[in-house]
Amino acid sequence: FYLRTGKRLHTRKSEIVLNLKAVPHSIFPNDARALEDNRLVIRLQPEEGVKLYMMAKVPGPGMKLKPVHLNLDFGETFKGRLPDAYERLLIDVIRGR
Repeated sequence: FYLRTGKRLHTRKSEIVLNLKAVPHSIFPNDARALEDNRLVIRLQPEEGVKLYMMAKVPGPGMKLKPVHLNLDFGETFKGRLPDAYERLLIDVIRGR
């Protein structure tokens, strides 16, 4: 995986992106190599969550692939206000952790 960091970006966000390498010998037709990579994106702030971008085989006969995006948004899944990083840090310090 690759770790990319940066300052002075257009938006304020922190995320970890795991870009999975393609297999050396694909069982899919040659045009499948032009399709997007599988990626796991862990969003740290401002909207915590996890996204999985992957290629999936379309059900049925044939070997067609389609991009699929799975999204877990913590704010939407766990209703209510989520504490930010500094709040969690202060709570841990107060509890002696």
